Amino acid sequence: MECVVSSCIPGEYECNSVQGRTKCLSRSQLCDNTKDCHWGDDEDKCDVLPEVYIYCKGNYPKDGYYKGKKISCTCKLRNQDLDVHKGSAQWLKDGSPENKPLESITLMSNTSEADQGYSCSGQSGYGTRNDGKAFKPKFAYLDKDSVMLSPTLLTVCKDDSNSHLVTCKVPKENVNPAPTFSFYGDGKLIGQPLPAIESDTHYKQTFAMSVKGVMEVSCHVTNTVFGELKQQITKFVTLREPPPQPPVITISGQSFQGTSPVNIALLSQNFTGVLTCTLSGGFPEPRIGHLSCGDNVGFSKDLEGTVRFQNSEVTRAMHGVFCSCVGEHKSGCYDNKETKVQVRVEGLAVPNQSEQNSEDQSGDNAAALIIAILLAILCVILLVWNPQHAGDSSRRIWKEVQKSQEVPRIEGGGEVCCLRSIPRHWVEKALIMMTSVSSNIKR
Repeated sequence: MECVVSSCIPGEYECNSVQGRTKCLSRSQLCDNTKDCHWGDDEDKCDVLPEVYIYCKGNYPKDGYYKGKKISCTCKLRNQDLDVHKGSAQWLKDGSPENKPLESITLMSNTSEADQGYSCSGQSGYGTRNDGKAFKPKFAYLDKDSVMLSPTLLTVCKDDSNSHLVTCKVPKENVNPAPTFSFYGDGKLIGQPLPAIESDTHYKQTFAMSVKGVMEVSCHVTNTVFGELKQQITKFVTLREPPPQPPVITISGQSFQGTSPVNIALLSQNFTGVLTCTLSGGFPEPRIGHLSCGDNVGFSKDLEGTVRFQNSEVTRAMHGVFCSCVGEHKSGCYDNKETKVQVRVEGLAVPNQSEQNSEDQSGDNAAALIIAILLAILCVILLVWNPQHAGDSSRRIWKEVQKSQEVPRIEGGGEVCCLRSIPRHWVEKALIMMTSVSSNIKR
């Protein structure tokens, strides 16, 4: 039955008027293949698929990315007038509508949750439906307190090119897409923002400290889609570096560095003064670890040490003595840490080589004595092992030690292997000792 009124109530369809008369229809009469309106407009546009769009409350995509790790979205009609002709928007799951129409869906940044086969579909009044375009959102985020900066203690050694690098990094699970890194030293921007270097688990970037000492280093990490997503971390970083030069020994106006054999200090016989050793450079400050002239140990504190030549008698006694100053540094790689100088007193004979090497000779004599004892023990072993040939074997070993350039061998196999690495002059001295002992025994 046709109802003609001045206006329709909410929810009813108002037909196009005829001669100023208004006709209202219930929504069930729309798109039912029966033209109930005079002009048939209740069946208009019923075969048109509506234009739809995805609306995520409070979150608008930028370059295809949504801000954060979670979104709740609704599938909506683009043209609202289609709604009156039973056009509708709906979520499809794997191409089919849910048993219960979904007003909104919630998706997470996790890949398996973000790609769940949802699509926003439009349906005409006559029931024709398109499958819509799959909704696979991308997420842009940067988690709080996820930036790390290390190490805070650096030690620069000449053989380690990476020893001055500070690394700033973010776990890949805490940021997307790859961010940029900016470094600040004592509050000032250093260089330009740097793109991330990707590893298996992190995005990272490095900063090279070039000034020894303590610096306040800040690392700023910025999301490349939403620039307002930023995180930073600030730490005090210490750069340790050993002194570049050896200690300096100064005596009677003469200065020396290093351990060169030409480091010779000439003193007058009446010299009464002070030998000083000084250190400089490096961070933190180095210190003198040892200072001495022969048996005369000097006094040292931090960067300077002294050895006093109290009178001319002490000075003359120091003739030919070596003075040594050794520095120490917390870096552990102060390689050229020693300076060595020989003291010579004018008017006194130049120390000859035998005097200078007396300590070495004493050491050689001790070593030779030990070798002689070992050779004697070897003879005893041979005697017990093979009494019949022991005498011949022992004599042959002594002869071979004297004349051959190779390691002597024992009859029946076996090598006097311990002699291979012994200096030849030690063996010769041992042989002389053994010959002397043998002669005395025969007498």
